[in-house]
Amino acid sequence: MPDTKKTGWERFVVHLLSRIDYVAPVNKNRPQREGTMWADGWRKASKDNQHFGRFCLVTRLRKQMKALKFNPDNQKACLLKAEEWILAKLRSFAPVVHNNYHRLLTINQYPSMNHTKYGKPYTSSNFALFLTFTMFDFHNTPHVDHDVNEWTLVGWIPIFHPENSDNPQILADKGFNMIGGQFSFRDFQPSSDAVKKQPVAASAGQPSPSIEQHPEPSNQATRLSPDLPGAVTHTIADYLNFIGCDATEVVELSVTLKNNGFKSDKRFGSSNLENKGLLDLGVALGVVLGLRDNVMNFNKHLNGI
Repeated sequence: MPDTKKTGWERFVVHLLSRIDYVAPVNKNRPQREGTMWADGWRKASKDNQHFGRFCLVTRLRKQMKALKFNPDNQKACLLKAEEWILAKLRSFAPVVHNNYHRLLTINQYPSMNHTKYGKPYTSSNFALFLTFTMFDFHNTPHVDHDVNEWTLVGWIPIFHPENSDNPQILADKGFNMIGGQFSFRDFQPSSDAVKKQPVAASAGQPSPSIEQHPEPSNQATRLSPDLPGAVTHTIADYLNFIGCDATEVVELSVTLKNNGFKSDKRFGSSNLENKGLLDLGVALGVVLGLRDNVMNFNKHLNGI
């Protein structure tokens, strides 16, 4: 498919396929009770020396990358284009959020991808740390011979918490439990061993080692459904209020998004957007990443390869 005909979502997927690294599969029995999150440039971890790396098990993704004829030499250009595309989406519906993200990033000298990987100075496009390609490997039962690791692909934009006195002021961790957050594809699952229809997740938060982290398969038919817990919704609402985002604008945005087919999952206590004036993070991510009906067209393209 020519680049000129790719939608924003297709470019995002191709970008993810380009940012892969390969590791050996698990080859010994041991408990797997904690989720490990590796990000494209930064890893949320408890130790200072574990913040950088890429980690995924990608036999199927590698085949798809070859089928899409992606040129690894264009990695930098693809990264910058993806960042600019997401920037445009974020700026169009939440300019105050974008401006405050950029201010926090530059004042506190947080590492953007341009800054750390390519040695480039900050630009007006640096609204968050980076565009993230993250793989989770969660197990709540001991690993056994010949079982298959189940992976969850995550598209994640970091969230600043300006009231957090800790250093760094990255992510609103309080109350997060990492359940929910699934993006459900009916026809295609870009997971590492996609023999089953496993959902794809978009989540932000700190994993809990005692809760099963695999999203349940969905029978929803035609579009992505961003589902996130109420704790995430309230955190985003608190942040928007802190930075002075007008409540009326937030309500109007929420109604507009819902009218365009976006919804939150009430199983996890997501708030009533119209009544409480809260911007659901799952809805916001759905817009930022352009995840609408274009997904179905891209699914058909991949299934036809």
